[in-house]
Amino acid sequence: MTKTKTTALATLLIAALALAGCSRNTNQAGTNSTLIRLRAPYALFESEPLVVQVSEGSKAYIWQYSDKLAVPNEPYMGKGVPASTLADVQPQADIYKQAQDRKNQSAPVLITGDDHAKCGAVFEAIANAKRAGITVFYSEIWYRKSGATGAQTDWEGYLDKPILSIDPSSKPVTITISKDGTLALDNKPVSLNDLGNRLFEIRGEEALEKGNIRFIVEVDAQTEFNLLRFAFSQIWRTSRESVTLELRELK
Repeated sequence: MTKTKTTALATLLIAALALAGCSRNTNQAGTNSTLIRLRAPYALFESEPLVVQVSEGSKAYIWQYSDKLAVPNEPYMGKGVPASTLADVQPQADIYKQAQDRKNQSAPVLITGDDHAKCGAVFEAIANAKRAGITVFYSEIWYRKSGATGAQTDWEGYLDKPILSIDPSSKPVTITISKDGTLALDNKPVSLNDLGNRLFEIRGEEALEKGNIRFIVEVDAQTEFNLLRFAFSQIWRTSRESVTLELRELK
């Protein structure tokens, strides 16, 4: 091979590698993902979070959560709060985080939704909270009426510390929910009724004890929040304890 041909081949190889590297970086940068802590029922927060409940369109309900028991003369599940918008999440999170910083306490945000919410609003709420410097996110597995502020607990549970890390070397188990509501588990179709059973089969006793599985949930922006909440509940059932997962937006 002549020197000219060798130089040309090397140039092509360098260009190909550069393009591959750019492609990988672009894909990584475009991934909208967040670690979410699913709190077990009756577990108490280490720091009482700001709650953002997304609803239809840009509507949202925002309030300061309280682990206190039900307040006398208030309706079950607490009093209602007036509707806000997703645009209010960042300024409200700013105020909340500054107050928590002054007390030297963490500033978690609990993201949930009502019957009218789509998952696109979940991702928008998370993005707005991140702009306020929020890094700790929770979600919950039970139904909550629009703007219902109740703690939904009737006894003092254990303290749930926000373990917001997953082992990247552990086996990924991916649940995908498309905008038409169809589910897949590790790219294989699965019904709503079978999802829980399949998760138990995959996880098994050894994985349950050693924690060598990590959960990834991928959802379309048009997916109904109730389907996401259902997937969260099935993941929680595999351990009956608080669990951290990775939430991704399908592109």
